Amino acid sequence: MDPLSITSASVALAAAAYKCTIEVRKIVGTIADATDSLSDLAEEAQLIQGALQGVEDALRDNHEVFSRYKVEEVFSIAVKGCRATLACIKQEFELLFNRSDWKARFLFLWKEEDMKRLLGRLDRK
Repeated sequence: MDPLSITSASVALAAAAYKCTIEVRKIVGTIADATDSLSDLAEEAQLIQGALQGVEDALRDNHEVFSRYKVEEVFSIAVKGCRATLACIKQEFELLFNRSDWKARFLFLWKEEDMKRLLGRLDRK
């Protein structure tokens, strides 16, 4: 190989290594943020559970509120929405954490946006 070919091959290899480094840093950043995303989901689920328990306790002894404010229908819709969203989150977690191979880690990277979307749905409920 002549010096020009060696130089151009070296430059191409260095450029590919640089691009790879950037992508690996992005992946590491995403994996580092995964703990925060999972903590947010767990915290949100606890808050929802506490809020629903508080509403249930308040309404259990006061049946007049059900008929007066028509709370039952609205509450039923909200609870069904939360249950459906939490079922989706549970299914995603089961798919993700029942696997111990390297593919599961990459699967999380693709599912992170789905998890954020589900967390947003819980906020709206």
